[in-house]
Amino acid sequence: MAKADSMNIESYLKDMKYPANREEIVKHAQQQGGDDQMCSMLRQLPNQHYRSVNEVSKALGNISGGNRADYERGSNDGRADHERSNNDSRADHERSHSHN
Repeated sequence: MAKADSMNIESYLKDMKYPANREEIVKHAQQQGGDDQMCSMLRQLPNQHYRSVNEVSKALGNISGGNRADYERGSNDGRADHERSNNDSRADHERSHSHN
């Protein structure tokens, strides 16, 4: 995870009471002004209890690189890579079977 992204997460989780589970972390980030992309990324955390912002950052570091890179570029549309892939495959299938 990029250092700037880590600092950004820390600002949203400032004053967070630990241990905290994923939903508590997302809720706190929203209350601190976390945008949809940040909250979407936090929702991808494994549903477990975290003891510190460092544990949250570490868990986010284990999330697929594509989603983190999309977030850092500001282009995450909220869909996981496999969802994009499935939708693209469906569209290709429909195009190849259409009778024009």
